Amino acid sequence: MINNITIRQVQWGTEEYSQAVDLRCKVFEKNHLQLNLDREFDDYHFGAFLGSQMVGCFILTELSDETVQMRQVAVDETIRGKNVGRQMLIFAEEFVKEVGYNKIILKSRKYATAFYEKHNYVKTSEEFAEAAMTAGMTYIEMTKVVC
Repeated sequence: MINNITIRQVQWGTEEYSQAVDLRCKVFEKNHLQLNLDREFDDYHFGAFLGSQMVGCFILTELSDETVQMRQVAVDETIRGKNVGRQMLIFAEEFVKEVGYNKIILKSRKYATAFYEKHNYVKTSEEFAEAAMTAGMTYIEMTKVVC
């Protein structure tokens, strides 16, 4: 377990944002050309750091006054299973409450649904494929009320 992770908001267009984009591309096996980074300008971006190294990241996108979507949750493969994802999830939920939202939705890869269910996320869809996401993967939409 790694417990000395620092999680903080990063600003779109900064060097830390670029590190997050690189990590997402590595984890999701995409290249920068496949991402539409301009559409992320208004999103909330976060990085998880071990010392000065970014080891995880995620995005929160506002869907309504009450709901955000958690997207692009990525943890460096060298430290998966060591508590980083859980810490990022807890941080995201606290941030969402502080900012005034009360619900998080996400599209989980099928193999990750057990992780989210452990943290009280509920499946709200059947499996589906989405062309804009990683080819060949199936997803399940999940939701959690965090108020």
